[in-house]
Amino acid sequence: MHIFHVPRMAVTAAMLIALAGEPAALADDITSDESRAALGAELDAQLRADLQEFPLYLNEDADGSLYRIALERTKDGTYTSERTPVTDDELKELESIGHRILITPDGQSPRSIAIADGDASSMAVSSTCPLPANFNMSGLSNGQAYGSQQSLTSNRPVGTSTQWIVFEFYTKNYRGAGTHSPTTLFFDEALQGWGGFFGDNHGSSAGCGTTALFNSQIEGWYQLLGWGPPANSNWRSQTFNGSNSCGNEMYDGWPYANPYYRITMHANTSYWVGYQIERKVSGVWQILTPWKSLQVTSVNWLYGPPSVPPLDVSNEGIRVASTDIVPPAPPVSWIVFVKNLDCGWF
Repeated sequence: MHIFHVPRMAVTAAMLIALAGEPAALADDITSDESRAALGAELDAQLRADLQEFPLYLNEDADGSLYRIALERTKDGTYTSERTPVTDDELKELESIGHRILITPDGQSPRSIAIADGDASSMAVSSTCPLPANFNMSGLSNGQAYGSQQSLTSNRPVGTSTQWIVFEFYTKNYRGAGTHSPTTLFFDEALQGWGGFFGDNHGSSAGCGTTALFNSQIEGWYQLLGWGPPANSNWRSQTFNGSNSCGNEMYDGWPYANPYYRITMHANTSYWVGYQIERKVSGVWQILTPWKSLQVTSVNWLYGPPSVPPLDVSNEGIRVASTDIVPPAPPVSWIVFVKNLDCGWF
């Protein structure tokens, strides 16, 4: 399938002012209704081009029904994670926005679907990572997130102890939206694993502060012993705040992919978790958040016993997801564009 792409718009002072919503300061060439309409059409064309370049993946069960991976986090630290059917109305809304939707049948990896769809990049073809190299995660006006990626296998070589992931990203309407995007290493469907997230966590008592509208933190997840599927509120998570976990603030970058970020994350069998975030400035990667790392077994776990979560280090799954917006936060539409994702073991 050919991927349609429109060259990214040149940044002009007038456009930036228009996007900032300061009409009094607009230059003469975009004050007319016609010019404003042209600007809106150009932005719409840019969004549709980006959504062609970064497809949205939905899942398909054995019966041929579409579903999304729904991940909802509540204020008391509980998670629900379940397969939620995608309705015809939701599918129509996604298509009307301009999403290029790819379907991952159960039992297949998203990256194999990307390659079959025509992604012939060296990263997509040569990597053993099961997740696609380029995709988007989006929130619709109903507050629900679509496009989360996961795999229970990741081609773990014998004798390795550290799982890693790296990807670039930029966002649209994401800062302060009331959602965040967890990356889980050593993942399995019982919602166990280590990793972290970026996004809005300012309302959490274990967050990085009330002004942290687009930040990053180390996080752990586990399912309380004695509880099994289906998903329920006894799945717990723990964020770790402070200088060894919280990152620096980030900002939306669409439509110019500026700012543009890259996150690298590691987790190992000794329960160490670490990540760093870089920002591309004038084509050069610069450190935004230097490596943050901690051994989560040395930090108190809020939901005990046990004080140390029963993580199964034989897991080799991986997930990159986004949470639904939880009321009373108002639902808003947002997009995370993910590029050049790769993962592996050492």
